[in-house]
Amino acid sequence: MKEDVSLVLDANAFIQAHRRFYAFDFCPGYWQALKWHHKHSGVCSIDRVREELEHGEDKLFNWVKANLPKTFFVSTSDLEIVSWYRKLAEWIQAEPQFLPRRGRGVCQRGGWMARRVRQSARRNCRDARGVRSAN
Repeated sequence: MKEDVSLVLDANAFIQAHRRFYAFDFCPGYWQALKWHHKHSGVCSIDRVREELEHGEDKLFNWVKANLPKTFFVSTSDLEIVSWYRKLAEWIQAEPQFLPRRGRGVCQRGGWMARRVRQSARRNCRDARGVRSAN
């Protein structure tokens, strides 16, 4: 049985890896590892990251389409996620430590990812105590 999500990847795990460090022809093992870890340990990303990659219309997105299953990109349309995202956005806007531009960046994608991670962590904690999650 596949474990709950242990790692949620941001777009830079794809973009920077492709552009700077792990080109497909230079380090194919990185890209194979993404697929392996998704299948065996639940590594994933969110639909908004896929949308960001899609805008590139390049080799990277072609690889994503051809190699990653639909389950790799988790939907952010879940009502619980939307509700938590709203709370996070309100908190960020009220915090003086965030510059307006930086706060917008966190709200655009980071909040969705944070909610997904929080949901998975809560599920992992329940499972560790012997309480199985309903989802």
